[in-house]
Amino acid sequence: IKKAKADSKHVDKDKNKNKVVGKIKKAKADSKLKEEIGFEAQLPQGISMTNVSGIGIPTEETGNVLQFLEFCSAFGKVLDLKEGQADSVVAELFSSGRSIKRKQYSCVIQMMIQLLNLISDDRDEMSLSLSATDTTWFSYVGEFLSQSGVLSDCFPPETFKSGVSEYEKMDGSKRLKLLIFLCDESLSTWAMRNFMEEQYTETETKKKEAKQKAAAAKEKEKQLRQKMQSDLAKTHMAKNGAPLSVEEHHAMLSRIKAEAKEAHGEMLEAMGMTSTRQRCDAVRTDPILVNDDGRVLWKLNCFEEEEKFLLQELGRFDVLPPLEKWLEFKPEQKQEIEKYLSAKRMKLMRAQKNANVEYN
Repeated sequence: IKKAKADSKHVDKDKNKNKVVGKIKKAKADSKLKEEIGFEAQLPQGISMTNVSGIGIPTEETGNVLQFLEFCSAFGKVLDLKEGQADSVVAELFSSGRSIKRKQYSCVIQMMIQLLNLISDDRDEMSLSLSATDTTWFSYVGEFLSQSGVLSDCFPPETFKSGVSEYEKMDGSKRLKLLIFLCDESLSTWAMRNFMEEQYTETETKKKEAKQKAAAAKEKEKQLRQKMQSDLAKTHMAKNGAPLSVEEHHAMLSRIKAEAKEAHGEMLEAMGMTSTRQRCDAVRTDPILVNDDGRVLWKLNCFEEEEKFLLQELGRFDVLPPLEKWLEFKPEQKQEIEKYLSAKRMKLMRAQKNANVEYN
């Protein structure tokens, strides 16, 4: 009995030892994986963004220009913007050696008038019938600014009492501030809110349809597999259990492979539609990733000609005013960025899994 107890203790000790060894190995494996993820999760070196759509812009105005272009990309339909109109506005604001255009031909003024008309119509005011050839539009900008109570440090009320001559003295940065202010004000209009609601409903419908298509494709692939097994069994029965000839075997295999490939392709396509992040850009543009170090990764819709990743560096939050920088990447760096995002997602999934294990 004593020997049995001793053996039992020895076995328990070995089991506990194995458990400890197993935990150590697992911890080492987890540590190694974290090191690998940490090593892989490095963004490539970006370059300072000094031009947008081929237009040179001041570094400190990059964020404002991108905000304006993204607004135009999302709401161009509501404003009935012409193709290339947003780029023309930016070009007029910041092109080197900017010439003073006649007011009636100014893209910036025309854009402001479009926004002013939209806002005034929503506020139950009479149609303003604004014209770029007089100073009325500039007075209304001042009136809306006064009502909102914003930007009073940049544009004191007397600015707009002096007439449009004050506007002509402004540089591109100040004019852009006025333009962005009107863009923000327009978002509270019925026309904009209604458009956002329509776009949101359309996005949700597409999501639902994608999920239904994925489920149908998955079921189709499952049924096809069952059918293939059934067809194979029927063929054997038709031949009284005799084996298939080489030609018959190859013919059946080719047909099965073709059908399976088609069904699998449909399923992957449908699953891709559901996994692709469908969002309503009219409601808001979300960053792809926000890091704790003040770096934000974006993929904006205003760059229709090519898919482009942008990095916003917000700098230290205890520095006022914040030193914001925008960086862009070369097309060949896209694969490195996607690797970085994949590693970040893996790290997040593991952290969530570990948190769930500890909670349970």
